[in-house]
Amino acid sequence: MNRIQDIMALICLLFLKLPKFEMASGKVLEETYRKWVQYKDDCVKMIENEPLLQVGLFCNRTFDRYACWPDSPAGSLVNISCPFYLPWYDKVSQGVVRRRCSVDGHWEIEDSGQVWRDKTQCEEEKEVTSQELWLKQLMVGFRMMYTVGYSLSLFTLITALIILLSFRKLHCARNYIHANLFLSLILRAVSVIVKDTMLERHWGREIMKQTDVREMLSHHVGLEN
Repeated sequence: MNRIQDIMALICLLFLKLPKFEMASGKVLEETYRKWVQYKDDCVKMIENEPLLQVGLFCNRTFDRYACWPDSPAGSLVNISCPFYLPWYDKVSQGVVRRRCSVDGHWEIEDSGQVWRDKTQCEEEKEVTSQELWLKQLMVGFRMMYTVGYSLSLFTLITALIILLSFRKLHCARNYIHANLFLSLILRAVSVIVKDTMLERHWGREIMKQTDVREMLSHHVGLEN
């Protein structure tokens, strides 16, 4: 009996925490994007206003949506401070992200065709305990459950509303009240499903994973020379 009560208490706690968790994540996303735009604008100003190198071959200044790179002499390894827009910047403020300018004056390319870049020093080191992982999986499971529940309710309510409106014999004051109730529940279910879908499409995954920063920003226009 105590075990069941503990589980029910945990479920209630998770449902209470879920809106706060989503709100906090949304604020982190908005703040990160705001700082990224500022970082990008500063980089564009640098690209447009600073004079070009006048001596020898060099790799062109560029913004790769992650970091801002100045003109760099051929054959050099270029170190840039970790971008300040990263949510975990305080932990990696002393780190650097690297690119290599080849001897022919072009940024080094990987076998995949992408420009080589080493940002390991800018990645967040976060140990995830088994309990945190379990809680996260549980919350994902609850979200899936209520999404399926809302979807089934939506289908059932729409079916019931169609039946009430289709048969004249069912037209009466009591059923009109039921129809209005069904309609309000339908609108609520639609709003919840649409909200979750739009958030998922707009932000993708959680910003708290450093590998997702580029995913979040990839649909915004960047400057690449």
